[in-house]
This record gives sequence, structure tokens and C-alpha cells, in this order.
Amino acid sequence: MKKKLETQVVWVIYFVGFDDSTDDAESIVQPYVGKERIESAGTPEQIWYEANLAVLARGGTLLAFVTEDEIHAEAMRQANEAEILWRR
Repeated sequence: MKKKLETQVVWVIYFVGFDDSTDDAESIVQPYVGKERIESAGTPEQIWYEANLAVLARGGTLLAFVTEDEIHAEAMRQANEAEILWRR
């Protein structure tokens, strides 16, 4: 019987705050702080690579990793959002 690989869940908090598209109204990206669930059975280095790839695919910048549950990840996302977007 094959041993089942244990997966680790990591929440990634990221910021998208720039737009390199044209200036028409339909293509403008509003700045936001998002979170993404990453599930991996890999090494910490592989998880780091997968997280960076997920953030890059969204055009963002990595802010934090959260290894707790989604509630804690959402609290971290909101705290980062308040710090970046609302306290300028």
C-alpha cells in the first residue's frame, strides 16, 4: 500500500497595487490586498516557490504567509489592507 503524502496548507497574503495596462476605464486595476490558499506536499522551498508563482500570476507582491486557519488569514489580510490602503 502506498503511503499518502501529507499536505500542508498555507495562506498567502498579497498586494496588487500597480497597473501597467492602458488608461481606458475598463482596463484599470484597483489596488487590493488578497489571500490565496496554497496546498502542497512539498518541501518548504517548494511551497515558497508555489506561493510566489500564485502571487505573480495575480500581478501582486507577496506580503505574508499564514499557517493557521482561514479566519486568521482573513484577519491578517484585513490588517495588511488597512495598513497599505487606508492609512496613506
